[in-house]
Amino acid sequence: MKTYIFVALFAIALSSSTLEGQENYIHVPPSHVTVFSSGAQLSGDAAVTLQPGTWEYVAGGLSPYIDPNSIQVRGEGDFMIMGVSHRNNYLENPSESDKISALRERIKALQIRIEDEETATEVLLERERFLKANYDIVSQKSTITPEQFKAMIEIYGAGMESVKSAILKKNRILKEYREEKEKLDQQLAGTIDRSKMPTGEIVMTLSGSKPVTGKLKIS
Repeated sequence: MKTYIFVALFAIALSSSTLEGQENYIHVPPSHVTVFSSGAQLSGDAAVTLQPGTWEYVAGGLSPYIDPNSIQVRGEGDFMIMGVSHRNNYLENPSESDKISALRERIKALQIRIEDEETATEVLLERERFLKANYDIVSQKSTITPEQFKAMIEIYGAGMESVKSAILKKNRILKEYREEKEKLDQQLAGTIDRSKMPTGEIVMTLSGSKPVTGKLKIS
């Protein structure tokens, strides 16, 4: 089975139904991978348990770019493979939705951190403006003595140094958070685009005259 996009074979394992003709999803982990310049060939095995009658087994969660003409299915056990077909499932992929939700939660948490740091930075900037305003008022008083002016300079300098240092740290933290959020935003956009793609499925019709446990080899 050649694919243009390398996607690991996987599916959601569902319980087999006792109703004849009911589709049964099976898990087909890849056991062998051959990479070509135009894609890859994946092979995998899946155990199946059949009751008497005709049943459809579906290997899902595959690439939508599977070449239907390259699909090969062999069976091991006392049952017959009546037919093999390929289709694309356009329903939402639950695992993809979980990934999108997780990304959204991470982005939301980062946004809260950014807002907290922005608020803290604004408080520091307001304190900086307050120190500057007080300095301007006091320095313009004609009654201030040299000793008082010197003390004011020391207090102002220490206060401004502390505030500017804190603002610098906040800006560095904000830069890191914003860069991380930008990366997550881009990752989310790409994930949403991929989630809109269908997933490939291989449908196999099996028939047996008695209860049997066997194996399907898919490539």
